[in-house]
Amino acid sequence: MKLEKRLDSAVEHRSRWRPRWVPRGFDNYRSNDAEAMRELDSVDAMIYTDGFAAFSVFVEPILTGRVVNFEWRNGATTVVTRTLKDPSGGNRLITVVGEVPATTAKKIAADMVYVR
Repeated sequence: MKLEKRLDSAVEHRSRWRPRWVPRGFDNYRSNDAEAMRELDSVDAMIYTDGFAAFSVFVEPILTGRVVNFEWRNGATTVVTRTLKDPSGGNRLITVVGEVPATTAKKIAADMVYVR
């Protein structure tokens, strides 16, 4: 069953973080930012699908300690984390979870950008 794009503008908040690249055929199904105290201290969540497979991207501030880049695969599900700098000079944890190859998830995580 193909997923249909959900339009719910009353609830949806567009993320300011975007992947520069997603696999061909994948479109943004849903994006939101879990509004926290300030815009740069929010957790952003994006879901992309081609109608059959899907992956999610989470962008969150790293508030304490050091985060290690992580890769894990179980069956068709891949999890990849990467650390990137945000516009304020802080660090963000980028997590990609979904039904994509590890190399694809790594490329998505490494190519995230903040759009003002």
